[in-house]
Amino acid sequence: MLKLNFLPRLFVPCARDACVDNSPCQSVNFEGTQEEEVTGDQVTALRQVLDDSERKVMSLSKSFLDSCKKQIKPDSSDIILFVTDELKKRTCCRFIRLDMQLWDVDNLESANDHHNIVLNYLGLIIQRFTINAGPVSRIVISNELNDVNILKSFQNMDVCTAFAFVLHANTTRKYVGSISLMQETQITSSVLGNLLDVVEEVQAANVELQNLTYMNFHSPSAEQLELHLHFIDFKSGRKAVLSIDMSCLKWGIYPSDAIPAVPSQLECPPVLSRKILPEPQLAEIRAAVLSLRVGYSRIIRLCRCVSELVQAWSR
Repeated sequence: MLKLNFLPRLFVPCARDACVDNSPCQSVNFEGTQEEEVTGDQVTALRQVLDDSERKVMSLSKSFLDSCKKQIKPDSSDIILFVTDELKKRTCCRFIRLDMQLWDVDNLESANDHHNIVLNYLGLIIQRFTINAGPVSRIVISNELNDVNILKSFQNMDVCTAFAFVLHANTTRKYVGSISLMQETQITSSVLGNLLDVVEEVQAANVELQNLTYMNFHSPSAEQLELHLHFIDFKSGRKAVLSIDMSCLKWGIYPSDAIPAVPSQLECPPVLSRKILPEPQLAEIRAAVLSLRVGYSRIIRLCRCVSELVQAWSR
């Protein structure tokens, strides 16, 4: 015999035909008492809500699939799994973008159609946007270097020269009309990112290579930037002097195919000419750097290549 005390309360709804005249439907429990009443109008209203929800879900699914350019039927059982996976990917992409972002908002002021936006790039550069809104917008952009932080981070290579050349330091650019602030920050981030790649490679080479005795950025003109490197042969005291054109950094381009100039004794200033390696060894250096693979990490690979050759002659 079943013990009903151990079962949940069971409800027996009235027959469906009993509701066609919109009269209340009663639910009766095992004790014979009335539990609740549902009218036919309420059932119709709930069905209408359910139908509307299903249409919204179908429309949303179709819009999502169209935006992702995926050929999956909106009523497919895989739609929920696909949406979940897509949202996870987008979340990961957002975190990656945040990790790669080089700037933070330092200050933001707005008053009477006048806006000031100050961005801080890794504590090395302050970029300021001054915007006067109106029928014709006017925008002023300026970059200010934090020389103290730059020299503290990258010592003994006159790196401020490279920063000033690449980032138009202490100059003001004026625009009339609309420009994309996002585009401006992307350009600055690209230029700064490639410059930092080069500077950090030189810094790493200085720590790793004992015979790299001199590193210096030099800008002979407004359109030219050079990186000068000296490698010493400890046995003879003579040097290999390299000059690498870094002007492409101004356009946010990494010098992936840079070929250093290796001047001979006759091409060097008199002060250096007596200290330069003999021509046969310089020719060997020129041939070695020409054989290097093009691509990123070009600068430190050039340094290692030359350092190994010079070190071999010191033995």
